Amino acid sequence: MNESGITRILRDHLGRVPGLVTLKISDRFTNAIPDLALIGWGRTIWLELKYVHSGREEACVYINKSKTQLELACDIQEAGGSILYLVWLAGIYSRGKEVLEVWRPRALRAYIRGDHEQKPAATMQGRDFDRLVDFLKELG
Repeated sequence: MNESGITRILRDHLGRVPGLVTLKISDRFTNAIPDLALIGWGRTIWLELKYVHSGREEACVYINKSKTQLELACDIQEAGGSILYLVWLAGIYSRGKEVLEVWRPRALRAYIRGDHEQKPAATMQGRDFDRLVDFLKELG
């Protein structure tokens, strides 16, 4: 599995949710654009997906390589937008099972900078898309 594969699977699942429009965002020329936009439940939610074959610390190193992307996500959050990082961990950390961590950008940035008191907004089994949909619906 890789990031494009998990994006396709997630998009296919979300595309079957009544009342939800899912858009895959792709632009080869503009950096830092989130992967998906969800429109439904009275709002738009931006999602940035990361699929990592290792643990949380390695994921943070990988995410930190895209500082522009993380800073844009924080700017969107600070402007009142709904944006989340969906980080799939599929390695030693998760004992061979995929684990999905849902992070708010500012909390993820703080964690990367060393504030390990920060925690994901939600953690679930990697392909529990029904639970993810329930979490997304409840976002305020």
